[in-house]
Amino acid sequence: MIENFFVSSFNGKNYHEILMIHEYEFNDYNLYSKSSIANIEEKKKEHLTYIWLNLSELKEANFKPKIILEMIENKQFQHYIFD
Repeated sequence: MIENFFVSSFNGKNYHEILMIHEYEFNDYNLYSKSSIANIEEKKKEHLTYIWLNLSELKEANFKPKIILEMIENKQFQHYIFD
């Protein structure tokens, strides 16, 4: 769980964001192959795009919050609060 308290740079309002991050596994391990994931990527929802990255690719990716990498490697519940 990650909690962020911040002031929006767009409207100046205070926000409290709560991220609940879960680890999932596919029942069908064939879905972990890049070709299978490409098929999943084609099933996009409106404005959302889902992609598959293995851990080494994720470490090189530009995403936030980066603390997720530490959470994945520790494999235990963690609660972070950022002000």
